Formats: sequence, C-alpha cells, structure tokens
Amino acid sequence: MPARRGWILILLGMVLALATGGLVYNLLRQAVPVQSAAVTIPPTPVPTRPLPVAGRQLSVGTTISDTDVVMQEYPEALLPVGVLTDTAAIAGQILAEPMEEGEFFRASQMMGNSTGPLSQQIESERVVVAFPVDDLMAQSKVIREGDHVDLLLTLDIEEESATETRKGKSTNITLQNINVFRIVRDDSTEQNPNPQPKSILFEMAPQDAVIAKFVKDSGGTMDLLLRSPLDTATFDTEMINQDYLFDNYDFRAPVSSSRQKQ
Repeated sequence: MPARRGWILILLGMVLALATGGLVYNLLRQAVPVQSAAVTIPPTPVPTRPLPVAGRQLSVGTTISDTDVVMQEYPEALLPVGVLTDTAAIAGQILAEPMEEGEFFRASQMMGNSTGPLSQQIESERVVVAFPVDDLMAQSKVIREGDHVDLLLTLDIEEESATETRKGKSTNITLQNINVFRIVRDDSTEQNPNPQPKSILFEMAPQDAVIAKFVKDSGGTMDLLLRSPLDTATFDTEMINQDYLFDNYDFRAPVSSSRQKQ
C-alpha cells in the first residue's frame, strides 16, 4: 500500500512538471519580442567665438574699411596666436602685405593707421624721399604702393683728357629694389574720381636717399623699372652709351648724312 502511494506521487509530479513546461512554452511563444531602441548621445557643443577675418582679397597699401572685415565663428580652443580680435584695432589700418579672403588679421600685417602721422609708418633706419611723377609707368597707374622699383637714369656726360673731349649720353641703373612707400594724388571728386599720381614717396636707407637726391637733380632722364617681388637681389647691369651700341649692335650713322670736312 505505501509503495502504491509513492508511485502515485511520482506520476502526479511528472504530470505537473509537463503541464508547467507546456504553459511556459506557450507563454514564451505568445510574448512579443521587444527590440532595444538605439540610443544616440548628442555631441558635446564646442565653444566658439566670432573673429574678424578678411571679407575679400586685399592688396598691399589697402586702407582697411568696415566692409573689408567680416566675422567668422572659430573654436576658442583653436584660437590662432597673435590674431587681432577687436575690429576697432583693424579699421583704418594700412596693409603691409597682401591678404587672402578669410585670413585672420595680425598686427605684423599692418604698417600704421591712415589717420596717424606718416612717420609712424616708416621702418627703423629708413627715410622717405619724394619724386615727381614724370615717368610713363608711374603715370599709367601700373605702380602701386608696396611695389619695388629700380631707378634708370640717362645723363649727358662730358669727359675731358689731355688729348680729347668726349661727349654723349650714358644710361644705367642707379638705385635698385626701392620700396614704393606712398603714391600721392589729389583728393577724388565727382568730376575726377580717380586722379592721376602727383608724386611718389620712396622708402630707403639714408645713404640711398642722398644718391636719389643727386639722381633727381642731375638733369637727366629718369625712368622707373618695376621688378618682380621674387627678385630681391641686386641686378648686375652694364652702362650703355653710343660706343656700346656701335661695338655690340653695329650701330652706324647713315651714309646719306656724311659730308666732307672743311
């Protein structure tokens, strides 16, 4: 009798286990799988600040106006060293070197304020000397402030010796690589919005200024040679006169002009 009850309990346990398993299976089949939602972590905003940059391409000698400056957002952690951040320190300044659009302003690019004394814009150990605008290249407005030029001089030379007197024109470069400091013009008007240059101010060493003074007052013909900014060395040139043309290019007077000596 006790053995029969044991078997009955075992059978009941098995039935209950099978029923429980079937119930769990049905519940799992009916359960709707829940997909995990993708979580997007927003990026940490980078602190920025507005900085003034060139709103267009600017050339040497440009007096910066408010329209030449635009504000551009820039990360504070990547702020370039030495850039100007105050627009009040930029407007009215004169550029000493060209700038590209979007480039930051730096104090080293400025050569002074257009409203201040001109002497503040002269480099140390340099002076400024004025030349009248008689040269065709200067009159054509090709030469601009910041350009570098050479002075080409033609003089009437007379040499005397114990046996002869020689006269004639001689041409050569006198001073080279001179900085065009400023081009002076009359104020523009409605009738003449783009006046012709009146004089050119050259910036040079004091000794070169003495030479330039003599060249200007020598009574010869002076022309300006515009040089490339890539050429900073002194050119090696040779003096030219009639003898040079005779010897190197076979220049001769025409036969039709010959006449018998008296």
